[in-house]
Amino acid sequence: MNDKKLYSAIQEAITLGYQKPDNNNNNDLGVIHRQMSKEFVEALAKELRHFYSDSESIRVLSKHYENKEQRLELGMNELLFDILVCECDSVLSSSGHHQLTYVKKAIWQIESELARNSREALYDFNKLVLGSSENQLFIGSITDDPTAYIQTLLPAARHCNANLYLALVPHPDSWNLEKKSNPMFWKFNGEGWDELNN
Repeated sequence: MNDKKLYSAIQEAITLGYQKPDNNNNNDLGVIHRQMSKEFVEALAKELRHFYSDSESIRVLSKHYENKEQRLELGMNELLFDILVCECDSVLSSSGHHQLTYVKKAIWQIESELARNSREALYDFNKLVLGSSENQLFIGSITDDPTAYIQTLLPAARHCNANLYLALVPHPDSWNLEKKSNPMFWKFNGEGWDELNN
């Protein structure tokens, strides 16, 4: 997946996330925003599933993906990250009666934290430092000072060994106010963030 396709997938996920979820008459904005954030993550996972649909060995895992076959195959729908794209293979069980699926290689590890503060962002960004994927993406919220926000993530970014991307999207509290908003998008160059104009 190249830069433009990734950006397009994030844009599409934002558009789908704009659809206000059924909140069961709950007027708690925190609950509503968490639900919208969840819908955004699942929409991005769906875009990635579509992109990798031609490969039988690739799985896209996310917490709220309702796929019984994948849950049986891997034991869960989410594996360490908000979204994990991985290549899988199988091995015969020790009893010799079953094929067991294992992760062969991580392709994308994606973390999302839409709270507007850098402390919460860094908590989740740290997971990417621990990862071993070819590609990584962190998604945060657009803040009043995006430059300061992304600079806070820079020391940790220097310890990621991947093609590392950063996207800032509108916070869910503005999703019902804006018709369309493009994410801010960067790629880590080993020392700092290069803005990608898509």
